[in-house]
Amino acid sequence: MPEFTLKSVGEQQFKSISLYGKPSLLNLWFTNCSPCIDEIPLLNDIKSALNGLDINFFAITFQSSEEVSKFLENNEFNYKHLVDAKEYLKGIGIRGYPKTIILDKQMNVRKIEKIFPISFDSADKIEWKKSIKMEFVKLSSVE
Repeated sequence: MPEFTLKSVGEQQFKSISLYGKPSLLNLWFTNCSPCIDEIPLLNDIKSALNGLDINFFAITFQSSEEVSKFLENNEFNYKHLVDAKEYLKGIGIRGYPKTIILDKQMNVRKIEKIFPISFDSADKIEWKKSIKMEFVKLSSVE
């Protein structure tokens, strides 16, 4: 994954080099995207299910800090948020949303999900979350 420097919701600069050494889940989204919003509860569940593993969880959008902050006032999305990423997302060819990217410890792309399976029934969601957790357990143990 190409390196980047983006702003967080708090307007602080974030450099992707700080992702090295830990696997990462990057969700690409925006606040007016219905499928993006629909998958947020599942993304929060995945983060909770992986509690205890040393993993980066980031949500990246082309929108402004103000737009994302306003959305987060009424919607729980427990990831670190990076904003104003229009040029970066365009540069890596992102056109459709949402996308979730799983990176290994060296920032190599391991998996890209076009949309999480929100239409699954409860048993399927549990099984799918287990498979994502196993992916991160493997990535966390690889040196």
